[in-house]
Amino acid sequence: LAITALVCNASGKMTQDELATAMMSGCGPNLSLESSKAYADINTDMHHAMAINFTGNAEYDFVAGMIPHHSAAVDMCEAYEVNAEVAGISNAGIESLCYNITFGPVEWGEWQYDFSQLGENEQMLKILVDLKMMAHYMTGCSATPLMEGRMDGARNEPMMDHTSSSGNHHHDAMFMGCGELDLDQTKEYIKVNMDMHMRMAFNWTGHPGVDFLLGMIPHHQGAIAMCDIYYKYWSCAPGRTVCVDPLPLDEIQSLMGADEKVSVLNKMHHICTGHIMETQPKEVEWMLEELGRLSPEARDMYQTMLVEGTYPCPAINHNMGEETMADDMEKPTMNHNMTDDSNDAMDDTEFVLENMTVGESAEIDKLHKDDEGMQDPESGSSTFHVSI
Repeated sequence: LAITALVCNASGKMTQDELATAMMSGCGPNLSLESSKAYADINTDMHHAMAINFTGNAEYDFVAGMIPHHSAAVDMCEAYEVNAEVAGISNAGIESLCYNITFGPVEWGEWQYDFSQLGENEQMLKILVDLKMMAHYMTGCSATPLMEGRMDGARNEPMMDHTSSSGNHHHDAMFMGCGELDLDQTKEYIKVNMDMHMRMAFNWTGHPGVDFLLGMIPHHQGAIAMCDIYYKYWSCAPGRTVCVDPLPLDEIQSLMGADEKVSVLNKMHHICTGHIMETQPKEVEWMLEELGRLSPEARDMYQTMLVEGTYPCPAINHNMGEETMADDMEKPTMNHNMTDDSNDAMDDTEFVLENMTVGESAEIDKLHKDDEGMQDPESGSSTFHVSI
């Protein structure tokens, strides 16, 4: 039951769009649940949006991928809230985490929103304007509307392996981006993205808390890995300072709050060092502990998967070089034994705007107008608190 209702074209092969949807949909007997479909849709949309037009510009490639990554976190929290309410359960820790993701941690006071995923998306959109690359971002990998799923203008073509004649990159026949594909940093981003998306497509349990954590853990780990890649290739590489002397994070925040000019590198330092690298490892640690409390088997499965370098659904195991979409699907990957402790009481522009979460749409509209005529270059909380 790992993947159902697979659609093939006349040649008997799935198209790239169909393959992406299948691979991002997860597996198991709970595949058809509304909660499972909601998380699968978020994962699929994020995969499409993170298949960017890579440039080799360290700042651009990071930001272009992280904007949809941040938006997906907010969407996952909204899906959890809906699914938990339907199931009649609550989890104070997950609710606290989602509050931080959506609104920012209260510890930051007047700067709270700037440390939310939405606030950071606004900052990253401004970085695109600073880089004079908003037009490149809006165009993406082709002029074909992204919301139609035609990431490379070849929606109805058979699956293609790795780099196609059009210069687009596919990971085991799935589209992963275009542009500067031969660069080491691009290859590293593609590998991180693929690992994250495949680990977010798992054997759905139907339990709102377990499924949320099984998705958000690899999501967070993906963000941390993206920061590691960024700092490996950024303008100040190999150091982790803003070239000479980085501004103190509180000074960067103060200047940004006053709408004063802050260099792109200091803005990036604020996002990666000030938030992602500071906050998300702690959140991952907590989520793993909470996952172990709700379902020890799910936590053990996830940690074993990381050690072995495999994915949770057997449909396509990239590390083993297998493509067995319909073979050996009778048995689910794992069976969860959850505890009951959690039961405490268009065009490209239109696509981007429609897929922005609250507050981002007006911001990108304003920034896109500011970016007219620009040309592309050649080339959380300080501590995560929960109360259970």
